[in-house]
Amino acid sequence: MPKEHPGDKFLQEVYRELHDKFEIAYATLRERASGEAIDLNRHQPAFHVASVKFISVVEIRRWGRAQGAGLTTDRKRRAAPWLRLFREVRMRKALLLPFLIALQVFASPAFSQGYVFLSNDDVDLTKLLAPAPDSKSEEQQRDLAAVLVAQQTRTPPQIERAVADNALSIFRFDDVLGPAFTAERLPLTTTFFERAQSDSRLVILAGKGAWNRLRPFLFSTEVHFVGAKPATVGSYPSGHSSFGYLTAILLAGMVPEKSAALYARGAEYGSNRVLAGVHFPSDVEAGRISATVIAAALMRHPNFQKEFEAAKIELRRALGL
Repeated sequence: MPKEHPGDKFLQEVYRELHDKFEIAYATLRERASGEAIDLNRHQPAFHVASVKFISVVEIRRWGRAQGAGLTTDRKRRAAPWLRLFREVRMRKALLLPFLIALQVFASPAFSQGYVFLSNDDVDLTKLLAPAPDSKSEEQQRDLAAVLVAQQTRTPPQIERAVADNALSIFRFDDVLGPAFTAERLPLTTTFFERAQSDSRLVILAGKGAWNRLRPFLFSTEVHFVGAKPATVGSYPSGHSSFGYLTAILLAGMVPEKSAALYARGAEYGSNRVLAGVHFPSDVEAGRISATVIAAALMRHPNFQKEFEAAKIELRRALGL
């Protein structure tokens, strides 16, 4: 029986993850285009190439072993550059960050639709946020220590709530706004928030791509996350923190009577990401700052203001206010 090469399992695992994401991205783009086929080679050729190369290397090894002679000299020569890359990735997972972060952008509904209210020039987080802490800095060590403390002290009820907050849904705020706060009763409000949050997500993903900070559980093997594995590997700024705080800002503008509780709930959305082991505290703080900046930018646009007012009327009527 041929001896298993130590790199085989790694190559196959990484290939499967990338291939799955690639297929999801492709399906999402096609769906958003209402059935129109989209050439991903044109939109993001690097991912097509990467996917093909992963297949090639795994299949080269499998083919060679089937022949009982390992890789042929010619195939070794052709595969060598990619095998070197994969060995480097094993030592430095950060090399995958730009690819996987970019894939998340192309897979997102926001990408296929573009900005709804904002434009590319409205918010540039690289000019508004401090850089993510250096991986060897004292700030990084303090961040990691805070995550480990949260991990050691989290309780089952806290874990359950943090895992539930993985969902990017404004209706997680029903514990503040009550049972009448449902998607079925609020079609205009639901659509409005989806449109606003799609703009926010594009801004956040651009920031993640600029800093490429590893998440806590990727940075340290001491961290054990709970809940679903995050779809993106970039940690700074936190998208969930931004989602929660932007939701709080907008809902507080519609229901000022509950603003204190809404802001507290929005902050909890971010804090739960630290408790879950998927973000550092500085990621969460950057997410809150980002949400505030994005909200201010959105409020300058007349179309946003018009939709905001319509959603506000619907929400207040549903809540009996």
